[in-house]
Amino acid sequence: MSGVFSSPKKPKIQQMATEAEPVQMVTEDAEESRRRERKRLTTGGRSATFFSGIQNALKKRLGE
Repeated sequence: MSGVFSSPKKPKIQQMATEAEPVQMVTEDAEESRRRERKRLTTGGRSATFFSGIQNALKKRLGE
């Protein structure tokens, strides 16, 4: 009677052994990293666009 309520038996699947891919080291020179860092700092993100939107709205209202 206990076999009625149990789930059907599932066959065991053997795991395939996968070989790890060789790791490649990525290097960049100091000038590229400086350029990328400078670009990241100058974008400003959401706050810059938020404040520029307010400035544009005020300029339209005040007529500048």
